Amino acid sequence: MENEVILVEVFGVKEGVSCGGCSSKSENSSCSNCNTCTKTCSGGCSSGCGNNKSMYDLYKDFKKYIEKTDVGQSVEVQFIDVKTMDAEQYEYVKKATEKKYMLPVIAINEYIRFYGGMKDKLIYDAIKKELNNQYM
Repeated sequence: MENEVILVEVFGVKEGVSCGGCSSKSENSSCSNCNTCTKTCSGGCSSGCGNNKSMYDLYKDFKKYIEKTDVGQSVEVQFIDVKTMDAEQYEYVKKATEKKYMLPVIAINEYIRFYGGMKDKLIYDAIKKELNNQYM
């Protein structure tokens, strides 16, 4: 769709470290038994679990990444701190946090697409699908 703007919302804790765990590993990882927040692993996690970047830093990195892509002009990226957000305004995220989805939670046009980590390319691919109406 021409002139359509895709809204990408990153829900997290501004100062919180992303406990990305297995979702932050390569697609070929056999990461089967991660204790994500203590960064200890067994079962094939060669580089440890998680990372030491804050969720807000991951958001800023993603925003820079997406602005340089072919969809950059069609995307608005926002960070929402779950500690200060109005839960009633974000009912779709409230349900996810009640179900204990790991932060950060990534929503595209108010639909949760990812949680527990941020992979720029996967989010980019989801944006492309949204722009091509493949999720509808």
